[in-house]
Amino acid sequence: MTNLCNAAAVWLVASVALVGCGSADSSAFDDKGGGGADSSVTEDTSGGGSDTTTPTDTVTPADVTPPPKDTAGGTDTTPPPIDTSPPPVVTLDSVCGRLADTICAAPLTSCCTKRGMKFDVATCRDNVLTSCGDAVDEVKAGDRTFDPSQFDACAAAWTKLTTTCSVGILDYIRTYTPCELLLNPKSPPGTPCTADSECHASAGAYANCNKSSGDCETISFVGKGAPCSYSGPDERLCNDGLFCPFATGGGGGTTVCDNAHPIGGGCGGGPFGSTNDPSCGFGNRCNAGKCAPGLPLDAACTSELQCASWNCVSGRCTDPFVQMANTGTCGG
Repeated sequence: MTNLCNAAAVWLVASVALVGCGSADSSAFDDKGGGGADSSVTEDTSGGGSDTTTPTDTVTPADVTPPPKDTAGGTDTTPPPIDTSPPPVVTLDSVCGRLADTICAAPLTSCCTKRGMKFDVATCRDNVLTSCGDAVDEVKAGDRTFDPSQFDACAAAWTKLTTTCSVGILDYIRTYTPCELLLNPKSPPGTPCTADSECHASAGAYANCNKSSGDCETISFVGKGAPCSYSGPDERLCNDGLFCPFATGGGGGTTVCDNAHPIGGGCGGGPFGSTNDPSCGFGNRCNAGKCAPGLPLDAACTSELQCASWNCVSGRCTDPFVQMANTGTCGG
């Protein structure tokens, strides 16, 4: 379930230039005599002879005054206004639409294409809106909590996951957790369940329904020297490059994360034998006393730890990667 998308506002500034035009003065030097002497010459009546001075015609033959300078014309170099308003706050009523915008976006389209699957944005959106809508109904019924502060982190997680497309199980669990906190179920670890969507996730942990025990559990990752476990309602797995030794003796001492043995390094000296030795670290296996990469998808297996996914089902290794493109997300 889940995601978001920010809608970016686009500002368009249109500038309209008004241009003024000048026209010639048609009244200047209008010859009333058909082309003879200028009738505007004044006769000298002072007795001093004919006044040969021609009065200056102050009328400009043609209006050569330049038009007003157009200060609004040309390219408008004024920068568009900057939108300083805060991003819209996601609400319970808007969260599903924004998640659909984020999930059913270009990165997912590319994932679907790479896997040879058709992407149908309408079906993708319908699937997200339906699943998210059910979660929203549970929030309103009091069966889930809604934490809008997790929305941005969830959206970023989906963008990262769908950009990668094929994601290692550990990376998927670490990345996806904000989306579980966004619309979080209330059933705590150890509560009976039938689906992952019933189980409550704590900060930094991934919640799921353990199909073997039928109870909710959480999975988190811890560093060197931290207590760790492979089972129980609160599984604590060791980070990459570390391993969690199996507890021995029925409860003696605390099991903590330690450095994993490198590929080619020795292994299998513990009480559980070579095929059940976790000392090579997650994704690797102990083979004939040496650490080696785990077996790939569909390889024959007899033990969980032989597989790169550390999961052997019906004698075959499962995929050690989570594929973001599937029939549910691609919608094709």
